[in-house]
Amino acid sequence: MNLKKIFILFLIVSIAFGCKKAYDIPPAGVPMTFFNVINSTQNTFNYYLNGTRQNTASSIYPSGYTGYLSVASRTQTYQFRPNGSVNALFDKQLALTDSTYQTLYVTGNTADKAYLFSDTLITSTTGSNVRFAHTLDGAGALSVSVNDTLVFVNRSYKTVSAFQTLASGTKTLKVYAGNSTMPSATQKITFSIGNVYTLYVSALPNGAGQPALTIGYFVNK
Repeated sequence: MNLKKIFILFLIVSIAFGCKKAYDIPPAGVPMTFFNVINSTQNTFNYYLNGTRQNTASSIYPSGYTGYLSVASRTQTYQFRPNGSVNALFDKQLALTDSTYQTLYVTGNTADKAYLFSDTLITSTTGSNVRFAHTLDGAGALSVSVNDTLVFVNRSYKTVSAFQTLASGTKTLKVYAGNSTMPSATQKITFSIGNVYTLYVSALPNGAGQPALTIGYFVNK
């Protein structure tokens, strides 16, 4: 009798495990795509599909990113949770195009503060291709100069600029809010020839407990 009960319990567990596995793994033949998440918030979070964490190498820290991870291209609901919590910040349904590169910019704690943009990655043989994503809610229009020459002008929140080809080397970047002549953030970045870069901004806590603007960048290619 005991052996029979053990066998039945084993059978139930096996079936349950098999169903969960089939639920998490995309069906055979589903095209894959490349998906990157950039975090411009002050939170550290992770994202999940069907209850399974996808960014397993590291949590997504403030001003950080996942890099391109391979996910199924069908319509799916992505869940974002604070690191160490089982409670969701928000859910976001995304229909990702197969065999492409796409980035989700998470700029706040609600689904409407996360926006998706397709990445057309074209390299340059003479310099570095660079673009700017405005990822700071409530900041108004932003402009970016490179070595004191304005390159991205009056960019609006939730927009991503076209790529500009810049000479390679170490550059001083400055971000200006509105018509201000005083930069809100300054940072040096080294651009390598043939690489593709996305610049973005984040508000990080400073020593006084108030957010300070910082410039982040992701090497797309």
